[in-house]
Amino acid sequence: MSSSYDAQVLHAETRQVEHHAEVSPQLNPESFSSQLFWLTLSFALLYVLVSRRALPAIQSVLETRRQRLAADLEAAEALSREAQAAQDAYEREQAEARLRANALVVEAQASHDQLARQEHAALDKTLAKKLSDADKALREQCTRIEKDLAPIAEEAAAMIVEKLLGKAPDAAMVKKAVKAASS
Repeated sequence: MSSSYDAQVLHAETRQVEHHAEVSPQLNPESFSSQLFWLTLSFALLYVLVSRRALPAIQSVLETRRQRLAADLEAAEALSREAQAAQDAYEREQAEARLRANALVVEAQASHDQLARQEHAALDKTLAKKLSDADKALREQCTRIEKDLAPIAEEAAAMIVEKLLGKAPDAAMVKKAVKAASS
């Protein structure tokens, strides 16, 4: 009885081995050479396709992006230089206007010290009007320059944020930030 049991176990094991051989043909040593051939051929074709098609396209996209980034950086630097030049011009004009206003006051005071109190009062009114006009003109210039600088500052800020974050910021948010910074 023991030998029939052993025969049954051996028969079951043989069926199991045959079953595994049928289920996993990639593990069959008889087909290794053809599998290696097709693997080599597949990888060679994949390598040729990637090196001839995909890599040049990717390199082209990367080069285009690099050139665009360089151009954007140059434009941002130019805008920054323009904004700095406008700021310097604004500060020069403001200093000159102050000097002119101070010179007018000193000149008016020195030349009119000898006049009677009535002429002095009339002159004070005239000088006050001139100072008011100069201040008004200065404020108008400041307002005009700030209006001219705001779009430049917004564009520069948007470019910088886009460069840093990799996506364009909301225009309303940039405008609000520039307005808050200039106040």
